[in-house]
Amino acid sequence: MFDSLNTGNLFEQRRRLLKGFAAAGLVGGLGALFPGAQLLAAGNREEQAYQLGMAAYVYGYPLIYFARMRYQRMSKGDPMTGQRHRYGAFLHRRNTVTPTVPGMPQTDTLYSNLWADLRNEPMLVRIPPIASRYWSLHLNDLFGVTFGVANRRDLPGGGALIALVGPNWKGTLPNEVAKVYRAPSPLLYTVLRLYFDNDADRQNVIALQDEFQAYPLSAYGQTAWVAPESSVFQPLDVQVDPLADFKTLQLMLRECPPPASEASLVGSFANIGLGATQPLDFSALDAETRRGLMRAEADGRTKVIAAAKALPGQQSSNGWVYPQKNAGIYGDDYLYRASTILLGTVVLPITENIYLVYQKDQTGQLLDGNARYTVTFPDGKLPEAEAFWSIHLYRYEGYTVIPNPIDRYSVGNRSDLRKDADGSLTLYLQATDPGGEKSANWLPTQAGKPFMMILRGYEPKGRFAAMTWPGPKVVRA
Repeated sequence: MFDSLNTGNLFEQRRRLLKGFAAAGLVGGLGALFPGAQLLAAGNREEQAYQLGMAAYVYGYPLIYFARMRYQRMSKGDPMTGQRHRYGAFLHRRNTVTPTVPGMPQTDTLYSNLWADLRNEPMLVRIPPIASRYWSLHLNDLFGVTFGVANRRDLPGGGALIALVGPNWKGTLPNEVAKVYRAPSPLLYTVLRLYFDNDADRQNVIALQDEFQAYPLSAYGQTAWVAPESSVFQPLDVQVDPLADFKTLQLMLRECPPPASEASLVGSFANIGLGATQPLDFSALDAETRRGLMRAEADGRTKVIAAAKALPGQQSSNGWVYPQKNAGIYGDDYLYRASTILLGTVVLPITENIYLVYQKDQTGQLLDGNARYTVTFPDGKLPEAEAFWSIHLYRYEGYTVIPNPIDRYSVGNRSDLRKDADGSLTLYLQATDPGGEKSANWLPTQAGKPFMMILRGYEPKGRFAAMTWPGPKVVRA
């Protein structure tokens, strides 16, 4: 079944693999992922499987990630509400995030999620009228790729019906559909964000959440459609099975075929038993190939984690790291895609939101919860963002907001911050209250725990949108 791994067929396999990688713009991609590696290690069956397995793991990591998150949320319940997520139904969170919620969420908006299965028919989403409040419906497939952002700029005033359609769907939609978003693959994870000013305004947003509706095309015009509970498989435990993630990937590829543009690339992985039509238990593979895959799964996981820690991007003169310009879109940058999904689940494109990250202080070490820092914006040099901006602190352990006695996890344009005499704005990052007027600008850290800082600006403009703004100066006391 796997004769193509024989060294006698090496030339033909190399040709087919090069064709697959070329179709995905990945010629040389293996070398970028694994410097010094040959595309195929002639005569070494285990090394061949290892190299291709590493590429497959990095490519397929989003499906593995979403399979685990989907099972937890659809079978166990949402980490904030306890409710089970369902395909085709909004799950609304009414409260702001707490340190129990991973994925580096923000506290400026209320979140809602909508999972969609477009294999059989489109999903329709009705957006209520929204006068001026920031809102966006972030549309992603389970490869982590953003294929659309419905927002107040695309649909001014809201009050519209939109359609989410699968990659190959053809048919007729209701005349009132204002915009159609075609997904590159059939399973979706979407994030609705609604901005609120304060706790009183949060009650207004809660009422607005309930006005968002989702239903399949076949239920158009019905008033009583209710999404059924979703049954999804439970991924195997990586502590028990050294090929657990690859087996999860097999199942996900059956449910969620890759975009047509990447079919040749994914087809190349069949040479080591990976793919939607391959056996799930890898029992047909020889021992050398299985060993290579086991190594690839362990090393692939380590590589994705390391890439998430490093977080590539453009560094500003004040040490902040801008995202890459392909954030959320990715193209064929599969390692960047995998690392950002691990770090933050889904990432908005830079036209909607820019994430500035600060991880290391001037000593070159991770930001230290035992240290004291100041973050200073010169007069008139706040982030240029049409909607809003904020700074959040997150723990490296689990990427959650930092627990603290005053439950303050962020500051931003809606905060009552005190300016200095010269018009500048100074924030105080430390584990203990700085006291006096400085308390208003205190963003608590956790003693003994490293942390990172993210500055977000929604609907960026000016130098911020151009990613030439240096960011505030961070100084360790």
